[in-house]
Amino acid sequence: MEQEQKVEDFVIKKADYLGKGQYGVVYGCYSDLYKNQKLCAKVLLAQVETGLIEREIKILEQLNKVDNPNLVKIYRVIKEQQQIFIIMEKCTGGDLKQLMDQYQTQKKQFTLDQIQDIARQIILGYKSLFDNKVIHRDIKPANILIENNGKGQMIVKLTDFGMGRILEDITKKQALTKVGTPAYAAPQLYLEDQYSSKCDVYSLGVILFQLAFNNRLPFTAKTIPELTAFLRDLKTKPFQCPELTQEGPQQVKKAIQNLINKMMLYSEEERPGWDDLVKSELFVTSKPTNFEAQQETKLLDSIFLYQQQQGQQQYFNEAKFRAVCKFANQNKITKAERINHLVSLFLAKAELAFNLQQCLSEQLQAQFQFFNVYHFELIQTCIIGYRYKILMNAFGFCFNCLDVICEEMRKIYDNQALKQTLLEYQNDHSDWTEQTKETISEFLNQSNKAFLHAENQIIKLMKANTYPHNIANFQKLLSIIENTEFKIYGRWFQFFWKQDLRKLLIYDKNKQYDIGYLKMLVLIEKFLNIDTEFPFEKYSEQDPQQIVLNDNLTKQQLEALLQQRKNV
Repeated sequence: MEQEQKVEDFVIKKADYLGKGQYGVVYGCYSDLYKNQKLCAKVLLAQVETGLIEREIKILEQLNKVDNPNLVKIYRVIKEQQQIFIIMEKCTGGDLKQLMDQYQTQKKQFTLDQIQDIARQIILGYKSLFDNKVIHRDIKPANILIENNGKGQMIVKLTDFGMGRILEDITKKQALTKVGTPAYAAPQLYLEDQYSSKCDVYSLGVILFQLAFNNRLPFTAKTIPELTAFLRDLKTKPFQCPELTQEGPQQVKKAIQNLINKMMLYSEEERPGWDDLVKSELFVTSKPTNFEAQQETKLLDSIFLYQQQQGQQQYFNEAKFRAVCKFANQNKITKAERINHLVSLFLAKAELAFNLQQCLSEQLQAQFQFFNVYHFELIQTCIIGYRYKILMNAFGFCFNCLDVICEEMRKIYDNQALKQTLLEYQNDHSDWTEQTKETISEFLNQSNKAFLHAENQIIKLMKANTYPHNIANFQKLLSIIENTEFKIYGRWFQFFWKQDLRKLLIYDKNKQYDIGYLKMLVLIEKFLNIDTEFPFEKYSEQDPQQIVLNDNLTKQQLEALLQQRKNV
């Protein structure tokens, strides 16, 4: 047998046989293009059904655009010489099944921290599948590979997408073929004709149980009929996970126990979804096993708190905002309408800041889990501070309150004609004016809560971290309640961007097809230049809808917009 096979830019080493899966053989490989990367090649077997091959290729080509530390990285899918080669990341730590078997043999228990860390990483990996409308359908320990990051931390990675499917709506039950590994297959795969991505939630629930109970499965069934009976019984008798026996806080043990029960519910409607798992107690109650894990956990905790606030408070009612801006831009005839237009510019800038805050949280959570939590809190506070202070100025214009308008904006306010207009505006009770005032008051109140939370987080972190001396100046700025200068928060964001963030979040070609990543970069670019591109001095010429980013832009449009902004 030929020892090496050249395929495009890659050399497949047939002598380096790594294993055989259901549909292919895996060999080691290397490439001059990826000298510092450990690679392997999966060669699909010729007798595999054409439909299965095409389906897996479609999924892999889509995932080739995703860069997630908890998914095995796909570098290339090559069709050549009537064979298909999948070039991917090589993991050298075995798989989770091997680790679980090893622990069972040695009669070792996974600690609470280990259980949470492994589960969290699997969830973060699957979240990228979910975001790309892919369901896996064969989540099991053997399909979870292990790698060491060189700093003493175990990284787990989902792999083997041969059973996967791309669906337009993966949260909706659909008629699909019955696949998967029996012990980890959800009830719907055996007893019903339709299922969604929540079938994989059930599979993770089984794995969580095994991690908690020394590799034991949550049932005693030995045959398929016995397993089917167990699954059928779940409909009337929900699974009850026993108490965990590991050492550690009772709160954590209870959280894991409750989560397993929820994940193994018969009904998909009652079973948590992947978005729910990201926000579960599993992410908040964990304790890190080393420094890197600590950074990740703290970051996830911080992101969770901000996301929880966003979910509870719903800072921006999109429909209300769009309606106000559209009306304000189309109607600038009367004095009141001109004030509405000015205020809509405040709202548009505040919404851009809110969208950046939200997008940044999502991207850090999905793709940059090791991002420093202190940097995260600093930039979130800059964005929230900008939003809060600009809304205070909007409130000042809406309600003719000079004391909450910053000095720079007073130059506009001090225009005698505008002063007279504002006085008349107070007596205008048209529907649009009343709605504008109500919207400003509502958004300001909610942003105030977010700002107080952000300020408290910074104070806590300053006590626990060594930080650059000039950050103390930033903290002092937060404490001056009467300061409503919003641009200074934008300048602090620029400072942190140049100092630390640019090198961490800079344009990465490996992520260029990820629409969330591109959206984040465009939002950052817009926020960095928001007050130079849309100065209030020329408010009558500005269109508030040009400030915010259209949510319906395609990847190509975002890419072009990003390039256009770079060239400016």
